[in-house]
Amino acid sequence: MGTVLKEVIGTKGDIKSETIYVHVQIELTNKYRIKTNPTIMFLNGSDVEIYRVEGFHETNEILGLINDLDEKHITLKTIYDENSETREDYIINLYQDESVSPIEVIYVNKTGVFAPRITVINLLIQAQKEGYINPFPSFSVLEAVQFNGDNGVVSLKLPDKTISSVDIERMRRLLEKTLSNFGVCSAQLKLTD
Repeated sequence: MGTVLKEVIGTKGDIKSETIYVHVQIELTNKYRIKTNPTIMFLNGSDVEIYRVEGFHETNEILGLINDLDEKHITLKTIYDENSETREDYIINLYQDESVSPIEVIYVNKTGVFAPRITVINLLIQAQKEGYINPFPSFSVLEAVQFNGDNGVVSLKLPDKTISSVDIERMRRLLEKTLSNFGVCSAQLKLTD
């Protein structure tokens, strides 16, 4: 959705945009009762929701919605319930000796927004389990994820740290193995500082 939002802002320069990461900005996610990732919310000048679009949409669809909102052809009709915590089970992969080994992880989702591929990536990069090796540095931050069919590109922020090419390949291998449970066959890892 990032590309769509850039195109919308490029066309409609008077629109302000802010990205909320549902599993990071839990308070805002719950305040606005966001249920789906991605969700585009339209707020008035007082930060009150006037309309929302859930799921992926093309640029022309969003521009059409903005025009309809400007002309008051559509209004918010749905009242959303408060978000509820959920318990989710995931399988991540870590190294045990030199072998890739599956580990079950229970995740308490404080928003109830189901985004399994993003969640499992975050669980993987943060995992610490005795007897297992995780090559992802503890200071790794997930910046962006893009999926195109069965291919994934994961961008991580690793501020001012040097990572060996061996560890980068080990991270990529764990990422690919973990995402294979979601139909992702190949994973690319991009590192930024």
